[in-house]
Amino acid sequence: MLAVLDGDARSTKVVDLLESGAESGDCLLMSVVNWAEVYSVTWRGRGQAAADSRLAAIDRLPLQLVDVDAPTAKLAATIEVRFGLAFADCFAAALAWSRRATIVTADHDFRVLKKQVELMLV
Repeated sequence: MLAVLDGDARSTKVVDLLESGAESGDCLLMSVVNWAEVYSVTWRGRGQAAADSRLAAIDRLPLQLVDVDAPTAKLAATIEVRFGLAFADCFAAALAWSRRATIVTADHDFRVLKKQVELMLV
């Protein structure tokens, strides 16, 4: 999501998926933990106003923010212990795993989950 918001060339496929979802009525999922990570990373690097602006931009996208329940949090913790992903990444992975969804990312660290979830590396 940071790449999309930054206009990074790696985000072209994600932008295509968002546009396709908007046209078809399908939406992409994003854990509130990852949403909060966008906020904190942006605030640290660019200030609170920029962070608030980014969340407003995300709110306009055809994304469904998904709250974290106890089973998903436990799965994220399990992924962290078993696969060593960064903590916030584990919530994206747990969401995809539990919903049988595809993780769309430029982060090659997710490759450790290639047997557990479908990955689309962009």
